[in-house]
Amino acid sequence: MFKMSTKTSLALLLFSLVFYIGFAQKKSEIYIVGNIHDSVPNYNPQILFEIIDRIKPDIILHEVDSEGMKAYETSSEKLKGNEIIASNRYVAKYPKTLRFPFDFEGRNQYRKEKGMVPTDNLAVQLIDSLFKTHMLTREEASIYESFQRITSDLISIASLSPENFNNTRTGTTS
Repeated sequence: MFKMSTKTSLALLLFSLVFYIGFAQKKSEIYIVGNIHDSVPNYNPQILFEIIDRIKPDIILHEVDSEGMKAYETSSEKLKGNEIIASNRYVAKYPKTLRFPFDFEGRNQYRKEKGMVPTDNLAVQLIDSLFKTHMLTREEASIYESFQRITSDLISIASLSPENFNNTRTGTTS
């Protein structure tokens, strides 16, 4: 009868574990899909659903906290937003799909408490009015001009088909 030393047994166990992890499991792939939250003529929940359906993910992560995720899972098409509707349709078609929140906990509550929601657009309107009446410092005006340029670039990209804002080239702006 062959007797192995503890060292040999541990080495064999470690080798077996590494072999199993390295070769027995299928390779994972991660897809990041850029998304426009609100529907526009060239991008809507059905288009996003078709993109997700081509990828066929096992897991979908959403840019929401756990409270937002509960709203996704308990509501039907009443919720707005391309990702919510498309994801709900995908999970209905593939019920074994897992969905998880992927944002810091309390994000929406924090934003509400700090007066950030629903005033996001109001803040931009205020800064724009200050800019137009020349009430910003040079540095502030320069920052706002950069913001306007980047926003304009993003709007131009968003008006194209999804392939144009889901690729490696869209990581740069003018």
